[in-house]
Amino acid sequence: MDTTAFPQDSVPRTWSPPLPEAAGFEHLMIRTPGARCHVAVIGEGEPVLLLHGFPQHWWQWRLIAPMLAAHGHRVVCPDLRGSGWTEADAPGVRRETRLRDVLAILDVLGIHRAHVMSHDMGAISAMQLAYENPERVRAMVQLSVPPAFLEFTPRIIPAFGHLPALLMHRPPRSMRYMFGPRYMFHPLPEDVLAGYLAVERRPGVLRSVRDLYRGMVVPETVRLVCGDYRRMRLHPPTLVVFGRNDEPFTERNVRRISRRHARYADRFELAFVDDAAHFVTDDAPDAVVALALGWFEQQDRFERPGPDRPAKKEARRRDLMSRIEGAEGIGLRVQQELPGTPEEVFDAYTDPAGQRIWLSALGPDEGWVRTTADLRVGGVWEARFRPNPQTLVHDVQTYREIERPNRLVTDLVGESSIGGRWMPPLETRITMTFEASGGGTLVTVEQRGFPAAEMRDLFANVVWPGGLDRLGAFVAASAAEREGSA
Repeated sequence: MDTTAFPQDSVPRTWSPPLPEAAGFEHLMIRTPGARCHVAVIGEGEPVLLLHGFPQHWWQWRLIAPMLAAHGHRVVCPDLRGSGWTEADAPGVRRETRLRDVLAILDVLGIHRAHVMSHDMGAISAMQLAYENPERVRAMVQLSVPPAFLEFTPRIIPAFGHLPALLMHRPPRSMRYMFGPRYMFHPLPEDVLAGYLAVERRPGVLRSVRDLYRGMVVPETVRLVCGDYRRMRLHPPTLVVFGRNDEPFTERNVRRISRRHARYADRFELAFVDDAAHFVTDDAPDAVVALALGWFEQQDRFERPGPDRPAKKEARRRDLMSRIEGAEGIGLRVQQELPGTPEEVFDAYTDPAGQRIWLSALGPDEGWVRTTADLRVGGVWEARFRPNPQTLVHDVQTYREIERPNRLVTDLVGESSIGGRWMPPLETRITMTFEASGGGTLVTVEQRGFPAAEMRDLFANVVWPGGLDRLGAFVAASAAEREGSA
């Protein structure tokens, strides 16, 4: 899209009303076609574009942007048209008006390509940017909004319950009610509420509510429900994050509506934050920053693979070892494509006869495997094996969720004896999904609860890649054997 951008204007000495306090930011007014956009910038380094939600403005990122800047990023926080201290020449917002503003801001600031993080209504512009101008997006983190390729289900209809009131909104009704317990896990202090709501004293801010929802949100929602984006492909690597208390976007519902992501996106992952609801940036800013930095750094590794991780192997594994340290402990995510259908891979992973074969290949030395499995919720899979003559491993996994052939959740208690000395037990939760991808199956592993990063790295770099390689080889060999006997 061609967008003409004009030089940034001089910054006024005073702001009306005054900007809420946030140290370290530089404030610019950037001229775009039809508007003068207020943009707050902090830090130096690789650019990160933050697009706020509704009814928020640039100040939503007051805690997050400085933390990103401290890790070597130049963080750009615009007030999107109709919000904050941005001034439009005329009222009215159309479906891609904000996208054109965002492109103009990037051009004026000399940013060709940036990491992008968005929340709520800001995700509309972020998704438009990622689909229509993927060359401008390095990696994307999307907060509290499902992917554009979602498969609609009635279970998420309550998420649209706020639309009628906002479509009919009339000033001077304040947006204060939007920060209530329905959307917040932790109540906002009064001074924070004041920081968000002060902008309502600006002419036109409350009048723009109907314009935003009628001109942008409703047309975009129609496109989502009708599946327009399922006829497109999402190329920038995308991490979608929800607070675990963000109803109706429970983990189960979100995974359901996103379950065919391999069909619509190059690289896609989900993450869930404890003790957080819709306004996750206020409920859990530290967790948001940790997830964003991990995702951005991961994309950097994919673009510049090290000598010990060749590019072809990196692309094949699509290793998503997100570094997460929180209430659930240290975690990992790994993805790998295996041959065979989801049914074949799921059964090979859970069937004792198959386990005895692919587990026995864990080491170069001849070993043995004993395994039993009671594949039902509450049932136990127990395995004892020797990866080498000096080591004995004893794993007990309790099945918590079973959705054959797509999903498996277990609680693992693992012990190992090295040279006759027993190590402290490892207790983690493992979530695995099995999804058809091309001619094979995309296996996603999420494991949380590691006591130390070193243990997590062992599983991420050695245990899971090796185990999945051997599982894939077993599935391929089984298929070849069936074909030979046919």
